[in-house]
Amino acid sequence: MEERRLAELHTKLDLKPGQEPAWQTFVTGLQAARPSPKPHEVPDWETMRMETTPARLDHMLGHIDEMRAHLAQMDQVVKTFYTGLSKDQQTIFDDNFKGLGPPHGGPGGGWDHHGVGRGSMERGRMGPPPMGPPEGPGAPPPA
Repeated sequence: MEERRLAELHTKLDLKPGQEPAWQTFVTGLQAARPSPKPHEVPDWETMRMETTPARLDHMLGHIDEMRAHLAQMDQVVKTFYTGLSKDQQTIFDDNFKGLGPPHGGPGGGWDHHGVGRGSMERGRMGPPPMGPPEGPGAPPPA
């Protein structure tokens, strides 16, 4: 969660002085749970296309395992902080923390940091959408 949004959440929660140490622990925990960027691990899509299907699946499963570990860490950080909030503060937290998520948008849209179009697996392809006009059945005829 970016600093501006955290500051807004902090203001909206109207934390009591006794809750401030828990807030600091929460913010530190969120930062620690954030996956570190690994630009050197962004796959070369041409290479990925030449790999076997099992190798591509292994790569994806490894990524899912990493994300699961980060989410489990974040889950613990959020639950620890959340239990120290009043019912009203929990409602405010719920209403304002929904935007937290992967940096690639949310379910149904956006691109993940590997360039996989969300929903592209359902359409049977990996990587960014092809450039140019659509091809295949139902596509307009070439000009």
